[in-house]
Amino acid sequence: MTFVEISINLARIARCTYQRGDAHGAPYSRLKNRVLSLIIDPIKTKKFLEPLFKILEIDS
Repeated sequence: MTFVEISINLARIARCTYQRGDAHGAPYSRLKNRVLSLIIDPIKTKKFLEPLFKILEIDS
C-alpha cells in the first residue's frame, strides 16, 4: 500500500469512529439498549402475535 492509500484508509476509520462512536465514551448506553430490547421487546412481540397464535392454534 502506498502512503496515499494508507492516509485515505486512516481518514475513513476516523470518520467512522467519529460518526458511530468508539464505545468508550458511553459504553453502557449501547449495552442498556440491548438488554432492554431483550426484556421489553419480547413482551410487545408476544402481545402483538397473540391473535396469530389463536388463528394457528398455537399455545403461547
